[in-house]
Amino acid sequence: MDMDRPPARPRLRARSVWLMALGLLATSCAAMAPPVTGYLVSRGGSRPERLDQAVVYVESEGLVLDRRFPARADRTSLTFVGGALEPAVLVAKAGTWLEIWNSDSVFHQPFSRSRAAPFPGRSVGPRAAAAVQLRSKGVAQIYCQLHEGESAEVLVLPNGAWTRPDSSGAFTLPPLPPGHYVLHAWHPRLGERTLPVELDRSGSKSLKLRF
Repeated sequence: MDMDRPPARPRLRARSVWLMALGLLATSCAAMAPPVTGYLVSRGGSRPERLDQAVVYVESEGLVLDRRFPARADRTSLTFVGGALEPAVLVAKAGTWLEIWNSDSVFHQPFSRSRAAPFPGRSVGPRAAAAVQLRSKGVAQIYCQLHEGESAEVLVLPNGAWTRPDSSGAFTLPPLPPGHYVLHAWHPRLGERTLPVELDRSGSKSLKLRF
């Protein structure tokens, strides 16, 4: 996939957007299950991993989540700065445009061989950017061909039903309709854990996943 500039943002009238938001809110609030909270626990060691680099998300059969969580943004970004590619971990919905910016005074050549967003190395000059569309679910590992150690990971998800835990591992999922789900906890170095979850309106749930 060649890197290119994302399309211009469509212009929508503010009143139309406001009315759409009210309609979605009115039809969805009453149908939600109580909040789902929980925490992650990592294995011990001399160098414990940062739990706030994890991503907690849910999957379910059908298009329910795709309709309720269609997107969080149509574009997101990584930045080369000070010998690193930041942030080290990013989350995006499939179809999002990833902009890769260069805030350094030297050239960089980002590339990826990941199935979620494969693209060849392309030179990006200082104060410039290039973009690639994240088309498929999965982990896109982004590297620089010119500088070893400059890398980032982008977790590409099919919908916006995800959250990031805090440094203690605590998390709260966005409101979800009742149903059967699979809860995923993904970490760039600790791997991934899953847990089946059944949500109803009987009460809130508190879950624990251990890496």
